[in-house]
Amino acid sequence: MRIYVCHRCHRILPPQERCGICGNPIQVESPESFVGRTIGVWKLERVIGLGAMGAVYAAAVDGRPAAIKLMVPDDEDATMVTRFIREAQLLSQLRHPNIVEGFESGTGEWGTPYFAMELLHGRTLRDEMRERPQGMPLAEVLRHARQMAAGLLFAHERGVVHRDLKPENIFLVEPAGGPPTDKILDFGLAKSVLRSREPRLTRSGIVLGTPAYLAPEQARNEALGPWTDQYAFALLVAEMLTGRKMRQDVGLAEIVTVEIARPLPAERVAAARPPAHVVAALQRATQPDPAERFADVEDFVRALEDRPTRTRRERRVSPGAVRIEHPRVARRRAAWFALFGLLAVAAGVAAWLLLR
Repeated sequence: MRIYVCHRCHRILPPQERCGICGNPIQVESPESFVGRTIGVWKLERVIGLGAMGAVYAAAVDGRPAAIKLMVPDDEDATMVTRFIREAQLLSQLRHPNIVEGFESGTGEWGTPYFAMELLHGRTLRDEMRERPQGMPLAEVLRHARQMAAGLLFAHERGVVHRDLKPENIFLVEPAGGPPTDKILDFGLAKSVLRSREPRLTRSGIVLGTPAYLAPEQARNEALGPWTDQYAFALLVAEMLTGRKMRQDVGLAEIVTVEIARPLPAERVAAARPPAHVVAALQRATQPDPAERFADVEDFVRALEDRPTRTRRERRVSPGAVRIEHPRVARRRAAWFALFGLLAVAAGVAAWLLLR
């Protein structure tokens, strides 16, 4: 990664030869050159990751550690800045043991946004799975699934859809002498489905998300919701069981035509010899029609555990939660409204005929 810096304006800029503000020649630096500098109150100590939106540093202030995500623009597109700021805002609303915690956000002395979050020690689920090419035992898969579902459900109850759930975005915090804690990372593509006036950040014809975990409604640019994360979650669970991506060696053209038109084929998880109820749960969670999936990710995990799904009355709603109507409920409600409308028209016609 290259970082383009104007030392006269003290700004990080998109790739260019001269600063568009002062005309000074731009200097190209590496992410490592920022180690030792301060952004906000945080002193950057080392580079710990590079991503699509910028660099991530280990940092500290008064002995308090943090991970600092520093946006490095790659063009003049304001969408990138908006998405980066939105990720920081969403993280600040999601305080849950299974979601990485956001501390603060702002604009650094180089004129580019940053946000601080908890510094995690461990490795990603993808790193773990590389060492488990034969897959994980069902009991271990369920332990991970319960934690991921808890974090996802918390986000969904607050109107936040992740849209890019995959092993790279699950971090396993490894405490000494105990099982790891799963934390959901990277809300860069996340969307609040409650903000009707939120600007559309997806260009026409552009599909956001990782093809290997893409839900049908993402591929078709249709309405997204918690059911979208549920679909990717199911593919991730199947991958943990088998040690193999469910869309291994499948091209994008086939994904957006054949793959999204059917539930997960049972033969793709057959090598792991899962119980029939697990296969059934995976196939229901990957139904092409969101209305045919589970009511939420918790019901999906209950089905994986061979426990009955809950009634609407049994579902617990945490403080601060909002209800996002499942497509199946919305269709049923629309059908009832249509029926009542027809009955009202019929009653009106009957009354008119009687009074003639």
